[in-house]
Amino acid sequence: MYDSDLICVPGGLAGLQSAISATYFPIELEPVRGVSEVSGAIATAAIGPLHWTRAQVSGPFYSRRRLLDRSDERQAYILMLLVDGGCVVLHDRGSVVVAPGSLVLLNANRPLETEQVAAGTALAVSFSAPMLKSRFLDVDKWCMVPLDATHGTAAILRECMQCYWRVRGDIRGGAGNDLAASLIHLLGATFGNCSSVPAFDSRSAGMHFLRVRDLIAENLQNPELSVDFVSERLGISKSYLFSIMNTANTTLGRYILERRLDRSREMLADPALKSWSISEIALRTGFQELSHFSRRFSERFGRSPRAFRAAASDAAARGATAAWRQH
Repeated sequence: MYDSDLICVPGGLAGLQSAISATYFPIELEPVRGVSEVSGAIATAAIGPLHWTRAQVSGPFYSRRRLLDRSDERQAYILMLLVDGGCVVLHDRGSVVVAPGSLVLLNANRPLETEQVAAGTALAVSFSAPMLKSRFLDVDKWCMVPLDATHGTAAILRECMQCYWRVRGDIRGGAGNDLAASLIHLLGATFGNCSSVPAFDSRSAGMHFLRVRDLIAENLQNPELSVDFVSERLGISKSYLFSIMNTANTTLGRYILERRLDRSREMLADPALKSWSISEIALRTGFQELSHFSRRFSERFGRSPRAFRAAASDAAARGATAAWRQH
């Protein structure tokens, strides 16, 4: 009935509640009226600082995230892939429906109610909150936003999650940390891009904005990145480009600056780039003067690049320690 790499959980719904609470966060499960029995199977693994869980359930149920006192808190975010089965309805501040083949990011420290409408399989990975927040300012805005993982970067993220799970027993030593870092980059690319597209009345304008966004992302290091560069490369007039950016409530210059600062922030927080100097990171994100970069970075993020890098390094170390203790 269940996948061969999963372990059946004894005790029916109560046993499943205990297993899920130990894996994710304290949770209460309730049966759906008319369903006499729900059982499940689960397996967990650690890959570097990330904790993974694959679970299958035999039928529908309701769940409620229990958050009664400090002992119930979990400083983590959970990325869930609904592999197959029926839809899952999530209730937080609002309600969203997660269809099979979709990804959704959850804040493990927030109240949450779910309704799983049928038997199904889910694969999830838990990231420490300090680890993600040190990289991405907008991570909370990404939560409760289901993404169709059948195309684009979301499809790449889905495939990586499933591949990591399949080979989890073969990953040793520092490879786990490197793979965790790559998954964090991919998560940011997937949810960051999908959540940063403004609404356009015209489908054509929306598609052109995506072209502008992608061209800028590919050329951040180029000091010649400008209105002339973008309009010429995309074959659109400057006036139409101004109109597109105005609809997005920004200017091209401001948008380029913000993307450069976002990229530099990610690079400063990346342990794999700790040997790179701040000057080198500034140059690689299109800043020609270190003083200009430092001033703009401090204005945007409230601390200097050097102070931010030190804080991000400390946060990542705390997150890795917390994950090790939890496992």
